Amino acid sequence: MADARRLPDEIEDMMTIKEILDKESGNEGYIYMYRVGPFWKAYQRSAYMFIMHSRADYMMEYRYIRCVARNVLSVGVPGDSMPACLRGCEPVFLDETRLRAKVPDFCMDDFLEWILAMKSENVLVNEFSRASVEREVKEEK
Repeated sequence: MADARRLPDEIEDMMTIKEILDKESGNEGYIYMYRVGPFWKAYQRSAYMFIMHSRADYMMEYRYIRCVARNVLSVGVPGDSMPACLRGCEPVFLDETRLRAKVPDFCMDDFLEWILAMKSENVLVNEFSRASVEREVKEEK
């Protein structure tokens, strides 16, 4: 039986969602994406930066992940769309299952405001406030 705390088997090094979120907690300028089946997925700050630098609209997901006891933002992109879907940053493939792209302009305040705007437009359906988002960011540090 598969470990529910792990991402699908397609990620060779089997990073857990906790390991990915730990990496994201200090991320201030890179989009990190992980190959999951036929898709590339970005989480948290990487998902935000991806949305800000993509050439098209992609579906976001914001859902509660039980094994880490928190809401997680993610975006998935069809595998054949990479790297052409990014604008203003060139992805570097770290291996067949991971890539990284440097972005020139990450700002934490913009990230928080963006999440709150998504909530106010009912794009993100989970209940949360700026205080809860800021608390999550502080807990990441």
